[in-house]
Amino acid sequence: NLGTGLSDRYARTGQLADLAEAIRVYEQAVQATPPDSPDLPSRLNNLGTGLSARYARTGQMADLAEAIRVYEQALQATPPNSPDLPGYLNNLGNGLRARYARTGHPWDLEEAILVTQQAVARTPPDSPDLPSTLHNLGIGLRARYAGTGRLEDLEEALKVNQQAVQLTPPDSPDLSRYLLEQGDALAEKYVLVEDL
Repeated sequence: NLGTGLSDRYARTGQLADLAEAIRVYEQAVQATPPDSPDLPSRLNNLGTGLSARYARTGQMADLAEAIRVYEQALQATPPNSPDLPGYLNNLGNGLRARYARTGHPWDLEEAILVTQQAVARTPPDSPDLPSTLHNLGIGLRARYAGTGRLEDLEEALKVNQQAVQLTPPDSPDLSRYLLEQGDALAEKYVLVEDL
């Protein structure tokens, strides 16, 4: 809870010291949690989220690598029927996609798409998390299209982005981001069609 409070304060103030302290506290919580505890996956996920946030702020690859490692640990410790599993898969996908954006290694993008597809498949259709997971999948598919030129990836990105837009309430602060992603994908398709 202390780590969450510090993370929330970091989100409001941007003070990197709060995020560093949150990560330290999350690490202590993970170390103090027995390996068979049902609380271990969520504590690992919290640690991964803190490390990912610090990577986004500082660009330190060590934080991203550690975030991916602890997200993978969280998944290994999560029962297959856990309602938290889709969120953990989505977080791992985001981490892998971030590493792909930095290094350009195609296997990171392939794995990111795979785990995000699993997250979508395991997310209940009425979940408020489904639009963001679909959006993340669309970003991954568009990135793969940019690398390979496979039209199927662009078509699938358009489809999942449209689903994200349709499932998002009109007053959601995320809607503009989803619409922008959809517009960018449509513009890419338009350029492709014009070139033909």
